[in-house]
Amino acid sequence: MKAFVQLGIDEYVPLSTIARIGSEYHPEGKAIMRRLYLRGDELPREVLKHEADDLLKTPLQLIPAEPGTRIIRVGPEVPHIWYTRLIGWALCLNGEVRPVTPNGVNDSVSIDTEMFVEMSDGSVEGVGEWTDPCRFESAQAMLKHFHPEVEFSDVR
Repeated sequence: MKAFVQLGIDEYVPLSTIARIGSEYHPEGKAIMRRLYLRGDELPREVLKHEADDLLKTPLQLIPAEPGTRIIRVGPEVPHIWYTRLIGWALCLNGEVRPVTPNGVNDSVSIDTEMFVEMSDGSVEGVGEWTDPCRFESAQAMLKHFHPEVEFSDVR
């Protein structure tokens, strides 16, 4: 987890000094920006929108996952499921909770990817900002949803 955030080329500030991040604005002839308000500074800093958005996804705290909880990915063309052990949940600066595997937050996969988690009771839930909120009774039911052409007995 980050303790410092980079502002500019050679400036790092403690994450704890961020008071708030303002809404986006678009100055004429420039990229979309956001204002970053730091405790103790009178004037806000200007940061690029995508930098502020990345900052909001910074984990602040880790919460252990129940044993048996796993991230699931469904093969887009081949009806197959890949599993990755979930070790915890990251509570992020923007208030969202993201899954953590030994590979990192969101299994080190782009945040704009669909993400599913198999809970310790075997049910599967869609998590993340790019995944429709959904729940399946099992990984096999989820696979059947995405690949209806496959006979249930063929599901691996």
